[in-house]
Amino acid sequence: EQARRRLDRFGDRVGYVLADLRGPLPIEAPVDAILSTATFHWIRDHDALFRNLADVLRPGGALTAQCGGAGNIERVSAALRELGADPVGSKRYAAPEESEVRLARAGFTDIECWLHPEPTPFETVEALETYLATIILGDRLEAMSPDEARAFVHRVPSGCPGSRSTMCGSTSAPDVAEPHTSRSWASWDPRPFPGMCPGTTILPTAVPARGR
Repeated sequence: EQARRRLDRFGDRVGYVLADLRGPLPIEAPVDAILSTATFHWIRDHDALFRNLADVLRPGGALTAQCGGAGNIERVSAALRELGADPVGSKRYAAPEESEVRLARAGFTDIECWLHPEPTPFETVEALETYLATIILGDRLEAMSPDEARAFVHRVPSGCPGSRSTMCGSTSAPDVAEPHTSRSWASWDPRPFPGMCPGTTILPTAVPARGR
């Protein structure tokens, strides 16, 4: 509904589909291009994801995507390991080589993937903890009570390697080194993905599909 409101001025030139990327997409006519930002790392099964995208992309069409890649949120992952928690959760931060293999297996050609660093600082511990709770740790907090969730989130920043001791329980800005994001292959230049602690982003780009 938000998309409809924002794009209402384009009328019937825009179509809307609500779908689960883990399954076949309910799109009948093949599309010329697929553009995605900050999405693919939320899906564990990238083989299924790329197959589903290839199935709705015309031969010679292009896929351009920006998402979390290998090394993304690495300092947070280290802190979670220290706390005995699963550092990955339901996400997949793939390396470029992994994605190249999976894209080729799904029928894509002319594949180019890379990692791109771009620091993203948080001005206060409160801002960092809000981001952790809403984006990074959401799937880990579901089984906790509100009090348990707040306490858990509060413990994570102090466990990030290289963090200041003042990060926990103060209003000092945390040290955040090298969160990463990526830029598009062409003229499209997405806003930086809000990475957390040193992270990386992988970009499958300019990927025409073979006839399927």
